[in-house]
Amino acid sequence: MRTEACDVSTRDPRPNAPRLLEDEDVWREMPCRHGLASASGVVVGHWTDGRTARRELTAPVFERHYTVSVLLGRATVDCYKDGRLLDRGTGGLGGLQLTGPGEQVTCSFRGANEAIHVFFPDELIEAQYDALRGHGAALRLEDPAFRVDAALAPIAQSLAATQRDSERNVERDERLVLAILRHVLSRYAHEPARTSSIRGLSPSRLRRVFDYIDANLAEPITLQDIARHSGLSRMHFAAQFRLATGATPHAFLRARRIEHAKLLMMRDMPIIDAALAAGFQGQAHFTTVFRELNGLPPARWLEQQRRAAATH
Repeated sequence: MRTEACDVSTRDPRPNAPRLLEDEDVWREMPCRHGLASASGVVVGHWTDGRTARRELTAPVFERHYTVSVLLGRATVDCYKDGRLLDRGTGGLGGLQLTGPGEQVTCSFRGANEAIHVFFPDELIEAQYDALRGHGAALRLEDPAFRVDAALAPIAQSLAATQRDSERNVERDERLVLAILRHVLSRYAHEPARTSSIRGLSPSRLRRVFDYIDANLAEPITLQDIARHSGLSRMHFAAQFRLATGATPHAFLRARRIEHAKLLMMRDMPIIDAALAAGFQGQAHFTTVFRELNGLPPARWLEQQRRAAATH
């Protein structure tokens, strides 16, 4: 079934406070409720399914929206996209799946399933990617197929919890949604691979490296540590990693630490605590690296993000 965002005339007229998140009546069907969605057009659906028996669900196809799905429960999933098996037996808290415009996703679930589904307009995704990579950059999203992304789990849980709040805080919800989007684009968005005989690390080995880095961001990580988890010698790994990503391991690790700190700050963690949790030894070093990569210090960046969220 191909569909798009709700027409305003079909929205539920019940008088509710403005909000971003609403329960889904059908799996991954964009909720239609009065007052739902931000000025940017982002909608968040909350899905719960208490069944434990194996069942197969097919998502609606959106021609002008990306769907970011994050599991909040322990279900395991076999995931198919456009009829092709992506992965089998993935899932758990923080399991992430990405669907682009026009893509058909069918999933076979085992176990109770709770998830949030964030529906992003394609123009918003492309504008954010242009800002990240440069104007005109081609966009390809790597689909984790419900492999666990530990960094997204607490953000998704915080976003789902807003539905129980007696007082809606759209500005806070916008910050959480923006944190999810930036994390997805920084980790899973790539330019389409150019035809070349030089390949660098294989996708499975690269995924192993990314998972190791993200699981240990709060700890000291050396080149030798990463190389060991890739199964390669230190120098061979460094060369192959740069071919695959366009960055040195050191530069990539610094960028991942900064992105993780941003996620924590967007969840209202104090700057010094976010710096330490992302593996920096102190706020001074964190501020230096942050300014180098973003052009302004953390406090000013955070103020800018909150101001931007308040205008939507």
